[in-house]
Amino acid sequence: MLKTKSPKNGNRIMLLLTFWLILVLLSLDLFYHGGIAISGLWSTVYIQFVAFVIPFVAYLAITKQKIGDILLLKYPGVKNVIFSILLGVAIVPLAWVGFEIGNLFNDFLFGNEYTIAMQQAAPSLWALVLVGGLIPSIAEEIWFRGVIFSYYQRHITIGKIAIITGLFFGLMHGIPQFIYTFIVGIIWAYALYYTRSIWAPIISHFVANVLLHVTGFLMGSPSDSTYGYYFTEASVDYGANYTLVENLIFFGVLGIVSALIIFLCMRIFKKYHSLTLPWVDINVNEAAIVKSKIFTWELMAIFVIWIIVSLLSGFGIW
Repeated sequence: MLKTKSPKNGNRIMLLLTFWLILVLLSLDLFYHGGIAISGLWSTVYIQFVAFVIPFVAYLAITKQKIGDILLLKYPGVKNVIFSILLGVAIVPLAWVGFEIGNLFNDFLFGNEYTIAMQQAAPSLWALVLVGGLIPSIAEEIWFRGVIFSYYQRHITIGKIAIITGLFFGLMHGIPQFIYTFIVGIIWAYALYYTRSIWAPIISHFVANVLLHVTGFLMGSPSDSTYGYYFTEASVDYGANYTLVENLIFFGVLGIVSALIIFLCMRIFKKYHSLTLPWVDINVNEAAIVKSKIFTWELMAIFVIWIIVSLLSGFGIW
């Protein structure tokens, strides 16, 4: 049944993935209370493979589809590879702004500052780049800009696809990171749409993750074989030593520059690739759009579940 590509089945896939992700996160707590501590890089490896890679393999086996039937594996071309890298670089300042806003919002909502202070025990920085950069960029993209995206194409407009998948992607990362991940989720959906290649969002995702890890490593305080993951407690609040006006100016300029570069990359993507390949332009498939049921109970349940999970996490209940 789930092999049939329709928005309703896409919502069902997201709901199933939601339940599975929650089970995976709960399993980490069970392991911890059982005396098996999975932390650092191994925690990231566990989540990415168990929550995304294994379900993808199971999905292929159950639906009897080939990877090429789901993922747009076409080589995007040299120009788009270059601009995908530039897009990833431009996303980093956007992440800084998003983290800062998320920190302020978390402080207001839960009464405490949000801190990504997890330390990754790694044999080298390259291991951190591999686990924190490469693996998530592939594992997450094959689902959000791969499997899930494939259920909506031809049926609803790219704008709706970008918002729905972006919301799911953002909520999955929790309230503090929601603003940043929601926006980049939309950006990567459009990158896929314009380039007709999943390699564009994968490359951009990888570059952004790697730069964030390297920034966190340089700004953090690593000791011995431990490397900072994203940002340490001392560095997460970028504007701690500056006035409100100075913060607004600094982050405002970063946001504007980042937005301009992202806009430029999207224009390039759109210019060098036809909007009719390799699938029919979904914006002109009016009959399918009219018949498609997008806002089903499954979609509403997904958003409610993730909001509840985020609130429970924010208040320290889970």
